[in-house]
Amino acid sequence: MHGFHRDDSGVKARRRPHRQTGPQVQDGTRLAVLRARTAAGLVRHGGCSRKAAAKACGANLRYVAAMLVLLASANASLVEKVLAGEVPLLAAAREVGKLAATVAAYKAMSAADKAAFATLTGATADLADHLVHTSPSGRAEAARALGPDVVWDQMVLPLIMEDRASPAR
Repeated sequence: MHGFHRDDSGVKARRRPHRQTGPQVQDGTRLAVLRARTAAGLVRHGGCSRKAAAKACGANLRYVAAMLVLLASANASLVEKVLAGEVPLLAAAREVGKLAATVAAYKAMSAADKAAFATLTGATADLADHLVHTSPSGRAEAARALGPDVVWDQMVLPLIMEDRASPAR
């Protein structure tokens, strides 16, 4: 039947199993997501349009748009999970879409706007200073809010890598 099967109603349907091996995945990386990330890089750094970048990389235009949202969120651990096929790209982009828009809007603000934002929201302009001077329970609360993946991937691991890269004292 060449991959077709009949469901209980007798209607033919195409069977599309979710696999972590085979032609969609190579060396633990989902190829469609990799093509979308490459195309998104061309859009972000090469000045290409989304359509031109998608065509050049053989990527799906929806995937390129989703990858741009995901990259704008600056969530490296989520990008890695999407590349590995642990999390679907479109679902991940929906999840972080509002955060990515907020981050982009904040980065586009002037210094005066950022100061006004901090005053209005109570957000601390210097998060590192705030974490240094907060109580251990405050740090633990911030870590819970960020999640263990973010704390490890974006805070602990870079510090370890930096320490290992520095010359011996």
